[in-house]
Amino acid sequence: MKKSDYRTHDNVADEEMLMSLSGYDDHQMDEDFTGRVMEQIRQTEILPASNGSMAGYTSNPGRRRFRRNVLWAGLGTAAIALAVLLFLLPALSAPQQIQSAKSQRLLIIPSEWSDHHLQEAKKAGVVKLPDIEVTDQGYTLTLQEVVADPNRMILNLRITDAKGQPDEEMMSMFDITQLQLRNEEGLEIGDLQGINHMSTKLGPDKFRIEYLLLTYYFKGEQPGDTVFIEGKVHELMLNYKTNDRISGNWSFSYAADMTTANALTVNTDLSKYSYTTPQGLEILMKGITHSPAGAKIEFSTLLKDELASQVPENRRVNLGVRYHFENAKGQIVGSLINSKYGGMSEMYRVGHDLQLNWSYYLTELPYLSEPIYFVLDGFSIPVESDDSLTFNPALLKTKPAVFAAEGDILNVNNIKITETQTLPGLSAWMAVSGKFSNEFDMDKWMARDGNGTEYDVIRWGSYREGDLVTFGQSSGNSDLVYLIVDGMKSIPKELTLIRTVTDKLFNDADWSFELPRSAATSQ
Repeated sequence: MKKSDYRTHDNVADEEMLMSLSGYDDHQMDEDFTGRVMEQIRQTEILPASNGSMAGYTSNPGRRRFRRNVLWAGLGTAAIALAVLLFLLPALSAPQQIQSAKSQRLLIIPSEWSDHHLQEAKKAGVVKLPDIEVTDQGYTLTLQEVVADPNRMILNLRITDAKGQPDEEMMSMFDITQLQLRNEEGLEIGDLQGINHMSTKLGPDKFRIEYLLLTYYFKGEQPGDTVFIEGKVHELMLNYKTNDRISGNWSFSYAADMTTANALTVNTDLSKYSYTTPQGLEILMKGITHSPAGAKIEFSTLLKDELASQVPENRRVNLGVRYHFENAKGQIVGSLINSKYGGMSEMYRVGHDLQLNWSYYLTELPYLSEPIYFVLDGFSIPVESDDSLTFNPALLKTKPAVFAAEGDILNVNNIKITETQTLPGLSAWMAVSGKFSNEFDMDKWMARDGNGTEYDVIRWGSYREGDLVTFGQSSGNSDLVYLIVDGMKSIPKELTLIRTVTDKLFNDADWSFELPRSAATSQ
């Protein structure tokens, strides 16, 4: 699995993130398109829509399968959320909403997806066809479909020009803050956690956006029997390069009936299940919710005293929990959801940062129809460390300097003083490679020269994750990783590289339990 490029631990490089998460892995997109999309989704998680084909439409390639010790879920997806404007919508005015021609609609086709719960949603009748069209200034905005489900709501949105052709510019740069979901009390609910630009293939390396799939999750809230989808759309993008926009009124409102999905939603109590790892991480299960379009499992974690003392206070929220689901034959089932696998998770604090609550939204988990087991594989968390390597940079020309600690190997291959447009100012760039048995993402490094001057160290580059975290130069340099000694303007005779925080992996957990079916009760 390819990790995204990073300048720091919290800053994902745009192009790498786009290609790995947006569902366009199989073709090359022009820089213009990449820029337009990334400008829109920079703070929004990409949710791959599917694992299969879509009758001529391209989307995410088949779901990757991982061995149990690399199926994991962490804080990263929890930190990615979309800020939506908080205001009440006034009464909508002309132009009027009209019925669209069904022959021109491009619908979600769940029967051709391997997304089990979308298939179930269609069979259960929770996929609504609002047929809302609003036309102004020669452009038409259409709300084609709504998956009305309390675990995830999916909107199928399309924008076309006067000739009825999809407008890629407007859809790739659509301002999603112009959409809101509200409950019956008028309160804004739902978080947008997935944007898919669904496209058709027109030729070799040529694709056209046909419509948007927007996925919302209801985190910690009950949507009720009606969710009001409100669009206050008064501006559309005409040209990304020139930032030209067109003003008009494409506003609409649609009341999504949730009663069918709510009646079919099953809540199962898991509070009797708990476990404490040998290192002192306590897992307290809460419950699991099964609806036609998805499932959600909830639990909390608590850092015990000895483990908590090893973790920097500001890093306690960087806990990553590894688990998976399997059937009675030991085969991995369901979907473990985060930004790399096609969905989202939520983490939030309760009382203090030693205790965290977790919600994972799953697109597939058939525990009501067959025995399914929750299996804890382990966890990762940043712990304080002082592992170091002292070397003579001049000798790197003959052989690399090798850092070895905690089962991790880091080779410093060369060093140069340079600067880039994105990181101005001279710094010492060290090209590194290696294999880590621990994680690498939340490590913290510093450097000290022979005079005792200390420098911050920034990681820049990508790496691949399997049983080991592997990074370094490859045939296309796609895995090139640098550790940058920020602000170092000349290469010293002696340099010490220190890892002050290790993203430690603990994989000796020994706990599993069967998700109960008989205890499930419908709402």
